[in-house]
Amino acid sequence: MSQRDEREGRILYEGAKFDILLKTIEGRSGAKTEKPYIHHPGAVVLIPETSHGGLILIENRRFAVEETILEVPAGTLHWGEDPVEAAHRELEEETGWRASTLVPVMTYFSAPAFTNEVMHVFLAQDLQRGVLNLDDDEEIRVVEFSREQADSLLTDGKVKDGKTLLALALWKNLRED
Repeated sequence: MSQRDEREGRILYEGAKFDILLKTIEGRSGAKTEKPYIHHPGAVVLIPETSHGGLILIENRRFAVEETILEVPAGTLHWGEDPVEAAHRELEEETGWRASTLVPVMTYFSAPAFTNEVMHVFLAQDLQRGVLNLDDDEEIRVVEFSREQADSLLTDGKVKDGKTLLALALWKNLRED
């Protein structure tokens, strides 16, 4: 169950990972209208960098687009969960790797026109083998890319996922500093 108060809107749908609410807003003219939005606990996005300077990504089957797409590991926070704890959990669950070092990179809204989801991006370094622990509904294959291969992912058209494109650009920018 989500953590929210009544000012956030009337519940249309209450789910395990997000709720859909209807919120009354006042326009410039003073007229009131109702707008639906997704109330979300937030998510973590991980940029797992190998000791050789490459990246660990995942091929993830996404039912909404009916495709297996290349992504950085990521996951939804549990309501009230600390993003650092979620980052450690999601990295190991989806890739089978653990990070000794998590560096906060950026926090952003995923799609503020219809959700309040906040994405917390972390650079995951000093990786050690952990235990892959996929959810029952996940179809994931872990793929390691060299630095050169990972650099080409921004321009070769193989990545269609927005959070992954941003993560790759951030990773490249971090290395140029």
